[in-house]
Amino acid sequence: MVYNQETVEKMVKRMESPDFAGVLQLSRECGISTTTLYRWQRKYITKKESIDMPKKRALEWNSVEKLDALLESSKLSEEELGKWIRVNGLHSESLRIWKQELSKILMNRKQETSKELLNSNAMIQELQKELFRKDKALAEMAALIVLKKKVEILMSGVAD
Repeated sequence: MVYNQETVEKMVKRMESPDFAGVLQLSRECGISTTTLYRWQRKYITKKESIDMPKKRALEWNSVEKLDALLESSKLSEEELGKWIRVNGLHSESLRIWKQELSKILMNRKQETSKELLNSNAMIQELQKELFRKDKALAEMAALIVLKKKVEILMSGVAD
């Protein structure tokens, strides 16, 4: 059964009141299961998620969310990490698996980058050789043009 937000808040406030008799009695009074009442109380206390929204399973997290989770969880102490994992509906195993996945991705990327770098270096060397060859050819052509002009000048001086 789906309950509106007002009902949920009302029940949680009753559970937090100093004269609260117990979840079992409240459950009998209002006809709501004890499991549901405890779940509402837990969600209300953590204030991390809306009462009517279920937690996301580890398999439903996208890559960006996984990376954010890994970064956020890496800053926490052991005690804070345990609480953070519970609040986010995860298991420590999920974080360990995500960390391994990230490591594999980074290692693959590093290997790809190394291969790309080697290919780039080979291409640079090849282009430098070609440039050197063309520079030599250009210098030869310039020398031939200069010699041709000198020959023309000498020939025009002899003809006069």
